[in-house]
Amino acid sequence: MSASNWEMALSLSRKLLSAEDQEKVPKDFYTAKKMINVLGLGYKKIDVCINDCFLYYDEQSKNLNACLVCGESRYELRNMAVVRQKAVPRRSLWYLSITPRLQRLHMFRKMAEHMTWHLKCNDDSDEVIHPVGSQAWKHFEETYPTFAAEPRNVRLGLCIDGFNPFGPSASAYSCWPVFLTVYNLSPELCMNLKRIFLSMIIVGPKSPGKNIDVLLRPLIDELNQLWTNGVETYDSFRKQNFIMKAALLWIVSDFLGYGMLSGWSTHGSFKTQCYICSYSRPTSSCLSVAEGFEIPKWRLLPIAFRDLLIDAVWGPLTDVSNFFIALCALIIQVSNMEMWEEKIVETICKLEKAFPPTFLDSMEQLAIHLPYEAKVGGLVQFRWMYPFERKGWYAACKIRARAIIDTSSLSNCVNNYYQDDDPPMPQLVQPSTIVDDHVPLASSGEERVVISEDLQLSYSTE
Repeated sequence: MSASNWEMALSLSRKLLSAEDQEKVPKDFYTAKKMINVLGLGYKKIDVCINDCFLYYDEQSKNLNACLVCGESRYELRNMAVVRQKAVPRRSLWYLSITPRLQRLHMFRKMAEHMTWHLKCNDDSDEVIHPVGSQAWKHFEETYPTFAAEPRNVRLGLCIDGFNPFGPSASAYSCWPVFLTVYNLSPELCMNLKRIFLSMIIVGPKSPGKNIDVLLRPLIDELNQLWTNGVETYDSFRKQNFIMKAALLWIVSDFLGYGMLSGWSTHGSFKTQCYICSYSRPTSSCLSVAEGFEIPKWRLLPIAFRDLLIDAVWGPLTDVSNFFIALCALIIQVSNMEMWEEKIVETICKLEKAFPPTFLDSMEQLAIHLPYEAKVGGLVQFRWMYPFERKGWYAACKIRARAIIDTSSLSNCVNNYYQDDDPPMPQLVQPSTIVDDHVPLASSGEERVVISEDLQLSYSTE
């Protein structure tokens, strides 16, 4: 909906209301946007060099007119005939701070209780139903015991995925949203689309490529701040303030995004090596194997070809089907993954005997690493691309102003982020006295002392 349509709708709404209620309705689109900004989800527009080599981000560089790396101009060439023409940046990105949205999770009482759900699942059993049971999670908590001592600290996963908002057959255009998800929550909430947060939109006529590390600097700086110092947050479930910190556990991406984020070459003459064992064969990543299949297809494969293939071919295909079904189960057993870690090697060898060499490439060979990744990272459902691609597809479907894709996507994000059960942002007020509360945690018998020396966060629904 355009700004003029918004104002027409607001004008009609004001006419239908009484004189007293008309003052509660914003008069125009600009006033309505100011009301939304009060809710605490603003965004920051940051100018970028046209070659993606420099970010006009900090106080020292925001007043520059040219890139310090390549010397390219920051702004479009001006029309000298126009006296008062606003400088238009050649390229920009839009950044949404993640800190206030993580604070909002603790401001809603039920959601604040869910933020410590992972404590209930943190055991040494053989079954894994959540990333908290993975080796990576346990190793992280053993390495950083101070961070793990506070169960309300946030464990994050990052995903970056690019797409063409105009469709695959349209003109070349690149849109790269950056998403963050919270792994503290239970399985039914963790990968919910409402809880996958958009943190950045990078748009332009071409992909940022390996210069994406330059563009991710605002997010990296904020994550470093959350990891080092944290931020004071109000826990509405325990009725106390605490210092919330956050850590990035891992990054989820497809093969193209992996090459951009890690610097590993995924195309050309160097794409033939496995990034785990440097096995040299043509091309793809282990994560792409887990992403590229569908459960119904693998369940029907043995039944469909039982009477058509000989046992030497049908047997290995059945083993592959059972392998992917076990890999994508809602509950995986570590002992079962260790068994498949050995058996899948034999299955791949049988497939190489049954099919010509050109049929099998690195995508099939790299399946031998998937059981190990399941042991280290936990369930595949928490690390594959499907939820993030669905989130990007949903945002693309909501785009109305094709000429300004970035702004249209951000408007849709702001309008659809706030739900009826979300509380407003906390307000900072001067404390009357220093708070010294001993509140036992729900899942541990320890008492935690919370002292607010400077400012106290208060929760108000007014």
